[in-house]
This record gives sequence, C-alpha cells and structure tokens, in this order.
Amino acid sequence: MSMRFGLGLFVIAAFGTHCASGSPTDKAGDLGGGSSGSIGSSGSGTSNGAGTSNGASSGSSGNGSSGSSYPSSGSTSSGGDDGGGSSSGTSSSGTGGDEGGTSSGSGSDGSSGSSGGGSGSYSCFAAGSGTDFSTDGPLTPTSADNTTVACTIFQPTVLGSAGCLNPVIIWGNGTFNTPSNYTALFNHWASQGFIVAAADTSNSGSGTEMLACLTYIIAQNTASGSPFEGHIDVNNIASSGYSQGGAGCLEAGIDPRFKVTAAVSPYIVIALGGYNTDSVMMQTHPMFLISGSADTVAVPSNNQEPIFMEAMVPIFWATHAGSTHFEVLNNGGAYEGPLTAWFRYKLMGDPAAEAWFEKPCDLCTASGWTVQTNSLWQ
Repeated sequence: MSMRFGLGLFVIAAFGTHCASGSPTDKAGDLGGGSSGSIGSSGSGTSNGAGTSNGASSGSSGNGSSGSSYPSSGSTSSGGDDGGGSSSGTSSSGTGGDEGGTSSGSGSDGSSGSSGGGSGSYSCFAAGSGTDFSTDGPLTPTSADNTTVACTIFQPTVLGSAGCLNPVIIWGNGTFNTPSNYTALFNHWASQGFIVAAADTSNSGSGTEMLACLTYIIAQNTASGSPFEGHIDVNNIASSGYSQGGAGCLEAGIDPRFKVTAAVSPYIVIALGGYNTDSVMMQTHPMFLISGSADTVAVPSNNQEPIFMEAMVPIFWATHAGSTHFEVLNNGGAYEGPLTAWFRYKLMGDPAAEAWFEKPCDLCTASGWTVQTNSLWQ
C-alpha cells in the first residue's frame, strides 16, 4: 500500500493504492510486442484523394499480468497473473461532451472531465482484427512531406465521405527524430481513418511547429480544391508526441482547438526546444500519459510523475514494465495498441476502445501494464 498527496491549484488529490504482481516484461502480452529503434532521416511519399470509407469497429481488449508503478494521487491498478486485477474509482469532477470540440465540464478548476468520446466516426473507420487495436485497419495509408508547411502528412488514401469525417493527430518528434522514425505507427493510425500531421522538426519542445501543422490542416478543410476539403473532423483533434515532442505536445495542447493530449515518455527535466515548464499547470484537456519502467532518459519519477501530480486535468497514466525510452520508435512497440485505443475512444467515440480506459478498464488488467488515474479522472 502506498499513499501520496498531490496538491493542485484547487484540488487535493485522493489517496491512491498500488497493487502489482508478476515479473517485469518488455512485451505487452496481448497488447503487442515491444520495440526499440534508432533515429534516421525523413521519408516522403505522395498523398491525395477523396472517396468513401466504411466499416465497423473492433471488439475489446485482452488482459494479463502486471508491471510496476510510481507513487501517485488517484487510483492505481495493475494486471494480475490470472488476468484479473481491478481498478478502483476515485473522486472526480466535470464531464466531457459527446459532441466533439473542446470538452467542457465542471471541474473545480474549470477543466474538462474524462468522459465523452468522439463524434461516433468509429462506425465509419474500422479497427483491425483482434481486440487490442495493434492490428492495422482496412484502409491503405499514404504520406507526403508537405511543401506549404513543415509537416509530413500521413492519411488514408481514401478519405471519409457521406458524413464520415477523419479525426486528426498532431505529432511532435523526439530530439534528433523526424517523422520517418515513426512511419509504421503513423501508417497504422492512417489505416484506421486518422490523419496524422507530424511536424518536420527535431526540436518540438515549444509546440510552435505542431501548432503550424494544426492551423494548416484545419484550413485545408475549407480550402477550395484541397484533397482534404470537407473531410477534416475539426472537433476531434489530438495533440501527441514523444520525449521532447511529448513535452511539446503539452505546450501545444493548451490550444483550445485540441480535444485531448497523449504524451509519450515526455521529457521535461530540461526545457528543450523552447518548452515552457509552466505549461504543465496550464493543461485544459484530458491526458493519456505513457511511461516505460526502464526509461533512463526521461525517467518517469522525474518527468512523467510531476505532470501526473500537477496538471489539473483528468489523467490516465500507464506504465509498461521493461520498456525503455525508445519503445515507441518505428511501429509504437507496446504503446501502439493503447495509443490507438485512446484516439479511437476520444476522437471516434469507439465503445470498444472506451472499455480500455473506463470500466471495465481492460488496460488496467493487461499484461505488463500498471495504470494510475488522478482524482479528476472518472
């Protein structure tokens, strides 16, 4: 049993409990294998098109055994060896809207609640086979390094139609990285209907380049003759990134045009790339925070835990046992399935993906994962 107080602007976080069993692993069991990689140069391709896309959503995720954890406020849960485990609820305030846009709510600090999925576009864009969201969807991905703005765009070759709009993920790279370091992950998201706009910079800490990508992609929705005209779901856009870009996604994520954030191993100990350390306390959107227990670069206790303790928004923090700082490179490794589930839940309203984070919280009992939620999560 571990207990810790988290003091925010107006909220004193509730006591949390920690229950973990099993041995660490660098694989996520049913959630997909681990992955590490090295950095490289950017790639390019061609991208265009409009058309139709149909499909149904996938099922719910698997379960499994445990990992390790860090002190926190809110509740903590890890998977048991028999796939059991539990996730205790905590006090929360505020609710998010179901209609997209910036989630509104009545949290004590005015922040949005954790509930509320996307626009329901999950019925337009099918997930892959299986139940863990790590299998590619049915759509063919393509990409192009945009010449108008410094972004590489990954998208389905055929965009949605008949009222089916494509949600967007804005991405910030890690230091020394380019979008090509995550090609397989971005193609995976595109295969399930997402448009990914990755900033072409290795210094994304300020979030400036990410916001330029955001402004560009939103403008394309109403630009006459643009292949994206009428296809962008402007009310369902996520800010995400890794390492320095994980910090940058928080910096950029303050922007009200985003709906949620997803910070992967964010590095905040040193303010790289113009990162503003005050941005943690300025968050306004629900957050998915991912750590690797073996990360010796962005050490969770120094980098992700302060975010979890200080940001006054609903946070779902998941730590994968044995994963290093480089887990997300290339295909996302053990993080691919949970990240995809988060985006399908929050940007598409996929009920199977929602079950990963809300009751029964499939990720809470998944092999290798330890989950913590703060007092604003519901």
